[in-house]
Amino acid sequence: MTGFIIGGLMGLVAGLLLAPKAGQETLEELRTRSEGLRSRGMDLMGDTEALRETVADLKEILKETVQEARQVLQEAVEEGKAASLQATQDLQQRFQESREGR
Repeated sequence: MTGFIIGGLMGLVAGLLLAPKAGQETLEELRTRSEGLRSRGMDLMGDTEALRETVADLKEILKETVQEARQVLQEAVEEGKAASLQATQDLQQRFQESREGR
């Protein structure tokens, strides 16, 4: 990000210095453009900070969602195990009853 801004400033200065204008005009244009670039740079830094905050918020939301999903999945697995155990016991009981002729 910093390299991008520095490169832009260097290109701007080179373009203005090589342009066919009077010295005072060139200096005035340099001031005006540097103020604009400074303002844009501050906006970009603000945008970057806002983006960081958004990413941090999303990371926290994702972490909570994964934890909740993990809990739901764990409960489903436990319920599945219990249902499987119950079904196994029922089948064993039916099998035993059928062997005994009931």
